[in-house]
Amino acid sequence: MADSLLVAALNVADADLAEHHDGVDEWYVGHLDDHIYATCPGLKRSGRALQRGQGRLYPEAGDVCGTCLRWWRARERNKMHVQP
Repeated sequence: MADSLLVAALNVADADLAEHHDGVDEWYVGHLDDHIYATCPGLKRSGRALQRGQGRLYPEAGDVCGTCLRWWRARERNKMHVQP
């Protein structure tokens, strides 16, 4: 019963994040924060093997490496300028 309540709560939280933030499906688990790009210098410096994260990651919601967040924001801005 507790597991189903936890899953339901996580689904509600994920739906709320999806409503307010753009998310990414491919991301990598870091030591202190998560990474969007496998080429991130911080992720490479950590020496950890690449480990894909599960589910969606919402960069603007926090816990994302500062470098990855800056790169992601720049790419999102470029997408807006390219689309007609």
